[in-house]
Amino acid sequence: MERSESVQTHPLLLPFTEAEVRSIRKRAVRKDWKRGEVVFRKGDACDGMYDILSGSIVTVMESEDGRCRPIATYGRGHVLGIIPVFDGGSRQFTAVAREASSGLLLDCREFKAVVASRPELMVHINRLLCNGIRGLYDCIETAVFLDVPARLARLVLYLHERHATVDEKLKLPSLGFSQREIAELLGFSREWVGRELVRWRNAGIIELRRNHLIIRDKSALDRLAVFSAPRCAAHISPGAWLLPPANQLPPTAPGLTSPRGKLLKPNERAAS
Repeated sequence: MERSESVQTHPLLLPFTEAEVRSIRKRAVRKDWKRGEVVFRKGDACDGMYDILSGSIVTVMESEDGRCRPIATYGRGHVLGIIPVFDGGSRQFTAVAREASSGLLLDCREFKAVVASRPELMVHINRLLCNGIRGLYDCIETAVFLDVPARLARLVLYLHERHATVDEKLKLPSLGFSQREIAELLGFSREWVGRELVRWRNAGIIELRRNHLIIRDKSALDRLAVFSAPRCAAHISPGAWLLPPANQLPPTAPGLTSPRGKLLKPNERAAS
């Protein structure tokens, strides 16, 4: 079985001893996926968590009428499918391989046995779960208060943190994501995202290649990512929701669509 360093350094397992990590990994099973292959589906029973060894996985929300929307990405060193291991529930989303990928399926029974033998580990796990909840609130805050270019900048920075490689020619961070994939992750149209990225290219912030984005000025993206749209001068009661006029927002992307029960591969759409 291939040795994985990532599972030893993932935040979830940092307080675990080497012997405990070996115990969790002793029944791990290597999994290989082709591009577009489903890792698991929403509603599936949880058989463990996946330590990603290579490639990348995209998580997808599926609606009752068969529409699909990508929501997050996982690459080498990330652990996928943690929540159901804790609560014993089913998978809360669908996961699909963006490209040829591999991972280790870590048996949830081994993980639970280790935690049961050392209950103090639950303090660390609870803190990690709470950090995840705080992250969800950050996402909501971003959607409510940041202007759209700032949201795009945050997405590019998120992809940079999780998936950046170094372009051999320019020696700069490179993201292997197409403009279409970026638009679908953001939830806006490919045309709008393309225009905004061209503006950034003309400003010297990024460089665009076929299915790649190279970051030339990360500090400019950092500045774009914190810019807020002007606040309304009127007093707003706590909990009130303000929506700007429709003509101030770019059109939303139609998202990945598929016949009911069939998940489309990345970069494919159902024929209209």
